[in-house]
Amino acid sequence: NGGVKPSFTFMRDSRKILYRSKLISLEAVNFVLKPLHISVVSIIIIRQYNSELWGEFILFLLGIEMLLTFVNWGQKPFLIREFSRVPSLIGISWSKAFFSRIILLMFSLVLISISPFISGYKIIFSVWFISRCLTSFIEPIIQFNRKYKWSILTEVFSLGVSLGLLYLFSNDLDLGGLLLVFALSSLVKVLLIVPLVPSWKLPSMSLQKAMLALSISFPFFALSVSGLIQTKGDLYMVTALLDKVDIAKYHIIIGFLVLGQTISSIVLGPFQKNIYRFKENEIKGLKTSYFKIGWISTSIFSLGLFLVLKLIYQFEFPILYLLLFVAYLMPMYFYLIESYFLIKNGLERKVLCYTIIAAIIDVVLCFALIPLFELTGALYSGILSRIILARLIVFSYKKMK
Repeated sequence: NGGVKPSFTFMRDSRKILYRSKLISLEAVNFVLKPLHISVVSIIIIRQYNSELWGEFILFLLGIEMLLTFVNWGQKPFLIREFSRVPSLIGISWSKAFFSRIILLMFSLVLISISPFISGYKIIFSVWFISRCLTSFIEPIIQFNRKYKWSILTEVFSLGVSLGLLYLFSNDLDLGGLLLVFALSSLVKVLLIVPLVPSWKLPSMSLQKAMLALSISFPFFALSVSGLIQTKGDLYMVTALLDKVDIAKYHIIIGFLVLGQTISSIVLGPFQKNIYRFKENEIKGLKTSYFKIGWISTSIFSLGLFLVLKLIYQFEFPILYLLLFVAYLMPMYFYLIESYFLIKNGLERKVLCYTIIAAIIDVVLCFALIPLFELTGALYSGILSRIILARLIVFSYKKMK
């Protein structure tokens, strides 16, 4: 019997590792498919039509992203926390969040209806926006219940719809047609994931209760806004300061770089639950291994991105961009572990404050450097702001010990 128990333990641990690895892989695929959808369409548009059309479309895409951040109001991390606290009340928690954010959705639709910037495309834009909002409302349920396979299938089907519509419009595609492609593919996706919605258990709600619900989740909203600006502040400045061709190029670059940043979280995923229990010597060992993995993965990803831009998108950039890609991605590996400890010890306000500081620095540097160096100036700004963020978080972590 003494020899049997270790074998059972080993088998149980192996199954657990295999199961967790499977979940991490599915989550990674699910996450990658969303930006991949945009990337695949962008390749077709840029190669078959021109960069200017894609640059014109980016203005609408950025508008959608900003409105979505407002309507979501930090709901995903807030609901994941609430689901974890009281799993038996998922239906009520989700229904309360849905009701309160529908108010924000209606307000956003009023803004769209009176906006002079999307004249002629308001109906298509509204369909796209509503579909994206409804999808984002269901995402916390997908993540908490780990319905990754369903989500992956819907994303693949949505991409298929986009490709099919692009083929139909191949002879004459303009901005309106491109907006219609994304509106219809988003509508199809939300219809496919509606079955994942929990049973409707909405308690008595009022405007006052909705405002209270929004106020409770405000810290998560503030983090999402500061994070959006910090990760894409340079793209917003490029949109404001450069022409549509450069906007298209930088959107492609930053989209891949943001995707590359998520590798740092995926790599750390298996350790995330136990990271707070590690002793100091174990932390040092983890950080050393994490940095080595980060250096290798970042170098490979940056080289791949440089080749994709050159061979597939046919963008000609100097070899300096390969080094800039590495410099843009590596700071995450310097501070991500430390940021987890700050949040664990109730210092999330510091993380928020540092993120806001980095976002402001990014915007200011972009305003100064983009007129001088154009796209390269935007990358310089993003790199410097990320280095500053890493320095602030690491300094705060060392001070906490």
